[in-house]
Amino acid sequence: MIDKQVLLIIELKEEGTERSVVDLLVRNNLFDKACVISFWHRLVKTVKEMDGRIKTGVLLVGSPVDACIAAQASADALVMKYSFVDRELVKMAHEKGLKVFIWNIDDQDLLKPYVDMGVDAIGTNDPRVLAKYFR
Repeated sequence: MIDKQVLLIIELKEEGTERSVVDLLVRNNLFDKACVISFWHRLVKTVKEMDGRIKTGVLLVGSPVDACIAAQASADALVMKYSFVDRELVKMAHEKGLKVFIWNIDDQDLLKPYVDMGVDAIGTNDPRVLAKYFR
């Protein structure tokens, strides 16, 4: 969710999928409603080169020293496992013009600190958790 709205997240899991995903997003004018992410940061960069209007994010597990990992892939967001995200990382990313998406919070009791620190989107395996929290 981002700004209490659903955001379509498309994770690229292998090379060769970029063109069909870009075509799908362009054909359906989903530039503001979708984000393409991957642990394969080269694929993220390729998508951005194919169409710069498409929002992209680099997936990672860990706590980077600098947000440049996203910039190297021309990405718009860091997409990280929530347990590695803290206020300092969110601030650093925002100062560099990047969004911070976290995944996967499936327990409503874990949401408040991340909402308070200003993450830009929260992923979950159970959308009811987010819907209930943001009511």
